[in-house]
Amino acid sequence: MAGETQLEQATPQQVVVTGVQTDMDARRDSTAGKTIIGRKRIEESGVEKVGDLLAREPGLPSTLGALGSPTYTQFLIDGLPPAKNQNLADMDLQLVEKIEIIKTTVAEFGPYGIAGTINIITRKIIAEQKKTDLRVAYNTSAGQPGINLSSSLSHGKEEDVLSMNMQLSSSYKTQESSGSLSQTSSSSGSGIAQQLQGQSSTSNRFVTLAASGNMIWRPNQRHQLIFSPAINTSTSVWANSNIRQWDDGNSLEMNEHFHGNTEQFSLPLSWTIRLHEQSQLMLSARINRDRGRMETVWNEYRSSLGSSLRRTSADNSGTAATFKLDYKTLLADAHEIKAGMHLMRSSDSLDEKHWLNGNPDLALDEFNAPYSLVETKLRWFWQDDWRLDDSLSLNLGISGEQTILDLQELYYQSHALYRVLSPSMHLLKKLNADGTQRMRFSLARSFNAPRSSDLMQRPFINALAPCLVNGVCIANGIETADSSGNPDLQPERSLGLNVTYEYDLAANSLLSLGLYTRDIDKKRGSEIRLENVAWSNQARYVSRPVNFGDASVQGIDMELQLALRDLNAQAPDASLRAGLGLARSRVNIRSGLDMLTDSQTPWNAKLGASYTARAWPLKLDIDAHWTPGNWVRINAQQRSFSPRQFSLNAGAVWKFNPDTSLTINLGNILADSRASVTEYAGVDGVVRQQSLNKSHTRLSVRLNFKL
Repeated sequence: MAGETQLEQATPQQVVVTGVQTDMDARRDSTAGKTIIGRKRIEESGVEKVGDLLAREPGLPSTLGALGSPTYTQFLIDGLPPAKNQNLADMDLQLVEKIEIIKTTVAEFGPYGIAGTINIITRKIIAEQKKTDLRVAYNTSAGQPGINLSSSLSHGKEEDVLSMNMQLSSSYKTQESSGSLSQTSSSSGSGIAQQLQGQSSTSNRFVTLAASGNMIWRPNQRHQLIFSPAINTSTSVWANSNIRQWDDGNSLEMNEHFHGNTEQFSLPLSWTIRLHEQSQLMLSARINRDRGRMETVWNEYRSSLGSSLRRTSADNSGTAATFKLDYKTLLADAHEIKAGMHLMRSSDSLDEKHWLNGNPDLALDEFNAPYSLVETKLRWFWQDDWRLDDSLSLNLGISGEQTILDLQELYYQSHALYRVLSPSMHLLKKLNADGTQRMRFSLARSFNAPRSSDLMQRPFINALAPCLVNGVCIANGIETADSSGNPDLQPERSLGLNVTYEYDLAANSLLSLGLYTRDIDKKRGSEIRLENVAWSNQARYVSRPVNFGDASVQGIDMELQLALRDLNAQAPDASLRAGLGLARSRVNIRSGLDMLTDSQTPWNAKLGASYTARAWPLKLDIDAHWTPGNWVRINAQQRSFSPRQFSLNAGAVWKFNPDTSLTINLGNILADSRASVTEYAGVDGVVRQQSLNKSHTRLSVRLNFKL
């Protein structure tokens, strides 16, 4: 899609269209209601990461998903799934051309994204010809410092036969956190009994280095080739301390140290061919390679058993090859036809080794033996965006995918095959002659595929109730359950309906009211059961992912964007943004118990403002976000309470000149301590854990200048 944009801009008759259309205009014309955050808004935002920018968007809750959970929102980069372990929320905005947000399912983005899709389109051309853009940032949280250094160099213009750019970035970040824990148990007739008290602390250190570039060749106006190699490396070191004191006099002190290195290498190549003035074909290929090494050491002391030293090392590697073919044409100036095919094949392997008091832990080595996973996906789509007349548009599409997974875990072999088919329909009706009032109607079938890690049968033994020797384990409780996968998991299937009313208050101001509903079949979650397991000579509590029932969610989203100068030309250069979401969701599991879906809150609210001074080159931003305290049932045995949250963020950008600016951002200004509760219901009663964690204010100072 990014390549398509660049080629169209190279055609003179297309430059006028893309040059005058604002982000708001693009949203108004989109049949499916696609929201665009363009380069101009990105540069004016003053924030550094994709996640920080999305958090400001009034139409999105803080969890970035209409169902309240990011697992339901599909994240893409240049129309493709991100590389393994790639966190797009941490992506530097300097590398982003625009962000597309759509709260429903459209065929061109595939059959996934029950709550919608966020597609990040990377920059291929940086307009500042032959300039080096340097950014130096210092940030701190709870007294822990961090540094970010990044630069970009561009050579060439969009109309040149050959143009290139390169980006380098590195960061160093430290974090610390601490908390306390209180655990009680209760059963019928015996009241509440205190079980233990605990304290925990964590210290993390992250170091990253990334390099990427684009080489763009345009031999003529019909062809464009883009080669975009990238390499990313990261090192993470963290130390955890966990102290627990039981009321019966037993105690545990566990110190955990982790060290991990990862490397990712990507070779994307795209070729865009303009077949004629109204049609184009785009071929894309991408090869990804990643590998990592991790080592964890536990030094623990139990008053009943003495000291023990555990060590685990893991080496993992993976490759992925992707081929994508997209076709686009415009028929009779009324039908914009898009069709495409996407083929991906990936393989992953992991080799783990375990030691206990200096000797190989043969039991864990057997159950965590090397595994290999091969995944093959074939996806296709067809879509017609049909403008019936000046007031009515229709988007019809269908997409599908076939996924084959072959998993080898020592003696266990798993094979999974599923096919999904997603039809979608979107209707845009302009209610008046000038199109300032609009109604949208969307109906789509969509899916949420299981993660490959959820299919693996290897156990992850809880570190608070470990196994001492072959088959002999410390008894675990429902609150210290082991975890394992489920090779029989199926995709969640959803039927979604969106109805939206939009009213243009002025050129840059908009009021939106949206209603949505989702009916989900095969809702996925977890289940905790007491089982006879192969890795212990006594029964253990084990948590496994399952498809446990049907779910439904209904909600209302309200959004306001208001530019004061739209109301009065003499008003300050300021804007307001506000969002309010109301939701109700239920899950009907096999036991008949109703519960809220994961991470869903009954309501959430956002309020933000921006102001640009007339007398000084200064821009100010402030954003607030509220969510209520809320109980969420995770499964039949477990529920948790998240406290009320209020976050306040502020930022300022001072432009010394067109080439130099200073940005200061404050996050979580009113930091406080937050208490959370988790309850486990077992056959013997209820175990209740209450945690108190301190949050911290974050400060970031960034200097940006061009040479």
